[in-house]
Amino acid sequence: MVRGESPRQGFCQEFFDFSWFCPHETSAELLIVSAVGFPEQKNYETKKKFDSLCKSDIFTHMNKITLSLLSAALVVALGSSRRNYGTKEDLFRAMAQVESSGNPKAINKKENALGIYQIRPMYFLDSGVKGSHSQVYDPTVARKVCENYFMRYEPEAFKNNDIEVLARLHNAGPNWRKKNTDKYWNNIKKHL
Repeated sequence: MVRGESPRQGFCQEFFDFSWFCPHETSAELLIVSAVGFPEQKNYETKKKFDSLCKSDIFTHMNKITLSLLSAALVVALGSSRRNYGTKEDLFRAMAQVESSGNPKAINKKENALGIYQIRPMYFLDSGVKGSHSQVYDPTVARKVCENYFMRYEPEAFKNNDIEVLARLHNAGPNWRKKNTDKYWNNIKKHL
């Protein structure tokens, strides 16, 4: 809390900094979802609206515990697509275990998938990495192929470290949303 602020104003500023929310036209429609993470770029107009709501009567009878419980209930009820399962590094370790048990020389003759991440020829071509498919036996090249592929088809997920989306993309390709990738994702989660 900043000197000269009322306790309620200090709390609202603190809550604003740690929460993600969706403002609507009326304060009754304010949806506060904590534990999801605040968007990368803070919107100044949104912050002004929220600060004015903090000074309004809607917060007079609510304390920090009540808001936290409300927020937690909303997260559970609505679900969160921004769960933190780990980093990209964790994803690559898990993919290596699921795809090849960590063997950079692994081969799936049926699909012509090679290397530690079991990269197929079309996956390699889609990544834009120069060279030949057989280069994916080198784990460094294989990782570069995966990263390029992720950046091409799911740039936001790559930027935001959404490893669930990246894992599903790796498993089923660019149209992964139309396919069932749950079994693969569950296997990946076991290794995270």
